[in-house]
Amino acid sequence: MGVVYRAIDENLDREVALKVMREEYGADADSLEALQGEAVAAAALNHPNVVQVYEFGQSNGQPFIVMELVSGGRLDLEMVHGVPLDEKFVLKVAGEVSEGLAAAQAAGLTHGDIKPANIVFDRKGKAKVVDFGLARFGGGQPDGEGDEVWGTPFYIAPEKVKRKSEDWRSDQYSLGTTLWHALSGYPPFDGDMPADVVKARFDNPVPSLQEANPLITKETAEIIERMMSPTPGHRYPTYASLHADINTALNASAQAEIARSSEEARATAKATKKGNPIIPILITTGVVLVTLLSIFVFQKNMAARNRAKPPKVIGGSPGGGSQTLVARRTVKSPFLRGEKRSLKKALDLQAEGRGLGAQSALMTLRDKQSGAVEDLGQASAWTSIMMGFVLAMEKSTGSAADEFDRVLKMKIEYKGGAEPVESPRLIARFMHGDIDEETFVGTSAEAETWFVSLRDFAIGISKIAGNKPKLAGPHLKKFIETEVDTAADWVAYLKPVAQAQLEKIGN
Repeated sequence: MGVVYRAIDENLDREVALKVMREEYGADADSLEALQGEAVAAAALNHPNVVQVYEFGQSNGQPFIVMELVSGGRLDLEMVHGVPLDEKFVLKVAGEVSEGLAAAQAAGLTHGDIKPANIVFDRKGKAKVVDFGLARFGGGQPDGEGDEVWGTPFYIAPEKVKRKSEDWRSDQYSLGTTLWHALSGYPPFDGDMPADVVKARFDNPVPSLQEANPLITKETAEIIERMMSPTPGHRYPTYASLHADINTALNASAQAEIARSSEEARATAKATKKGNPIIPILITTGVVLVTLLSIFVFQKNMAARNRAKPPKVIGGSPGGGSQTLVARRTVKSPFLRGEKRSLKKALDLQAEGRGLGAQSALMTLRDKQSGAVEDLGQASAWTSIMMGFVLAMEKSTGSAADEFDRVLKMKIEYKGGAEPVESPRLIARFMHGDIDEETFVGTSAEAETWFVSLRDFAIGISKIAGNKPKLAGPHLKKFIETEVDTAADWVAYLKPVAQAQLEKIGN
């Protein structure tokens, strides 16, 4: 259709998206009138899940449209061929997009080309639909004459291919195929040529989403199957009914994740128990004696160390007063084995440049942690720290600050009472701006190696968020080069992220 620029609206001093159309749209009076009519109708649609149209005009014979600038990414950029996206994330997107489409339907508008590239995200991750009513201007005759069929072959509704009457249910079909693609990792219909892709939906039934991705819940699969019905009358009668089923599927997806996590934990425990050999009594007795002796020596050394080094006290905690942070061994990881896998998956997505996918995975992990009895707030606090890091790297500083503020307000319990220096709250205070870098470094000077390493990462990310990327390089390099204890191996999951940031800033 043309090209889109990031631009400045000098009258209102705001950044906008400026779509400059091809010259032929301005040269033909009928085409120009139709295009202006679509732009006016879209401009009247004011909804948080629809990209706002601000202005339509013509300059040097070329029409242009001024739109809201949405710079949080696009759904198609989050999708990697063969890699399904998280079910809860996709359902959240589906719910928000359906809200926008419902508003359009109420205004008498259809989109005509719902596809992953036309679903964009703001900096808080909210999904928005862009380019309402402009699909038919992709080439050929805007009044529908000629042999062309408008729409993207992977997602086009059958009735549109047959040139039958299309309405909001055609958009629903296209959204359904988009969701199928996102949840399976590949389109529901494919072929060597566009015509083959289009023909496939007439020659074959809707493929089973659960066969393509067995982890998808029955509720989600049934929703998408109904949206993709070849007969418009068999699809959802209203967006309200679709949205209600999406909410039900969200709950089912959350419950399925909890059940899978519990099953993994039981399987791990069973495997561990089965693998333990039967140890002769004599050897066991010897091991017990050696262990008792080791504990005695360890406790004696720790008692001497604690007498020699009193607890360090720092002031200015968010709740007022002072807060005692005790430097002590924190060998045990705050994360369970399954949680560590989820954390690594999220941070790998961030390293690959898929920030929204990382945020979704971290939100899912935190949802599971909120119901854990043994958490004591530690694991979910560290997950929020990771979420804050991700948001800071994505330059969503307001949302990042909210995450760090969440940690500061959390009730975090530690076995033994006192909060250690190696605390997520200390990192949150620095990232939140409550303490400066010098205080942060001084307070954590005697912390364990893994925390000192994580401190370097935090300082590096704070430089990037503060638009000082060159100052971030030395801290991120030091973080990458530092080896951490096996018990804190989860900290090393950030190393690919740090490397990706170094490459991004040219270090």
